[in-house]
Amino acid sequence: MLDSWGSMLEVWTMTQRLLPTIVRWDKYLRGPGIKKPRTQDSLQHSYAATLLAVMMHEKLRNHCDLDIELLLLAVLVHDTGEAEKGSDTLYIDKTPQDDVLEYEGFLERFKTLEPKIFKVFQRAFLLQFADKPAVWALLPDDEQMIASWLRTHKPLEILAFDALERWDYIMYPLEHFKNTGDPVILLQVLRHQMSHMGRLVDELPGFGDEIWTHEVHAWAERFVAQYEGRYTETAKKKK
Repeated sequence: MLDSWGSMLEVWTMTQRLLPTIVRWDKYLRGPGIKKPRTQDSLQHSYAATLLAVMMHEKLRNHCDLDIELLLLAVLVHDTGEAEKGSDTLYIDKTPQDDVLEYEGFLERFKTLEPKIFKVFQRAFLLQFADKPAVWALLPDDEQMIASWLRTHKPLEILAFDALERWDYIMYPLEHFKNTGDPVILLQVLRHQMSHMGRLVDELPGFGDEIWTHEVHAWAERFVAQYEGRYTETAKKKK
């Protein structure tokens, strides 16, 4: 029995063990002058983002037909590579090379599964890179073919995953601001994400009607404007 279950047991076990060890938003936990936010690990993030995926699917149901199975699986596995790598990288600091390292971490763990199962997880994991040519150009030919298939057959799911990640990324600092009144994390995240959310309003059917509405966008613009020139953020220098 253990021979046939071994690789499945390994993936089942290590995702539970490793994801909670990855502390997100680390620079804000250590940053001076910021009220300490709630610690969030990658397992909490993946679980919460999965809930958001269901909310998004229901909100957009009358606007577009999403492959919810692919989207949910993509959310569940998208940070497993970071867990294998041993650290989380904030959006502002992330490079295509970081994404490739995450894929390699995912590959090392999940490649042990039997091929038909591995391919399901692989396609879901690569959804996050399918519309990032700087990333998939660094991947092997087989992975580039999967990315090409996703761009052709699952363009809405690529957009939905992008929207979901950015929506979830705003939720954590929004919670922190709501609980503490400290604007720094939310301000810096909104400065980085607002243009992307505006793009997704144009590209993902229903996103502007149901999620990043005119009212939400107007509130975000007012929030950012009141701190103009304050609490600026710089990307971490690469060694």
